[in-house]
Amino acid sequence: MVLYIVITLVSAAGVCRSVRLGVRADAQGVLHRGLERSKPVPWCQVRMVTTGTAGGGSPIPTDTATLVLYDGEDVVLTGMVTCAFTRRSVVRLARRTARLPALHRSHHATCPTCRNR
Repeated sequence: MVLYIVITLVSAAGVCRSVRLGVRADAQGVLHRGLERSKPVPWCQVRMVTTGTAGGGSPIPTDTATLVLYDGEDVVLTGMVTCAFTRRSVVRLARRTARLPALHRSHHATCPTCRNR
């Protein structure tokens, strides 16, 4: 009975978190919401935005955007993952990620801290 309650609570928590999955970007930075945690990344920490293979343990090839930070860390935006098998998925990823480099460039052009790097 106790095991059933624990499994139900963990499942309910997973469902609640999955509703909030995704990536939000604005002039200040990117908020990456995954199942396990949310990670805010200010544009001042981002060296560049790339797209490519998401990696991971999936046998299905997936593409996504990645934030390369100045400290060398790569933040893979798993909330934007698309299957790399179909052209439609690749086009969808390009459309989703087109805004990220534009926001990044805009921030670095106007931020005094970033201009001095």
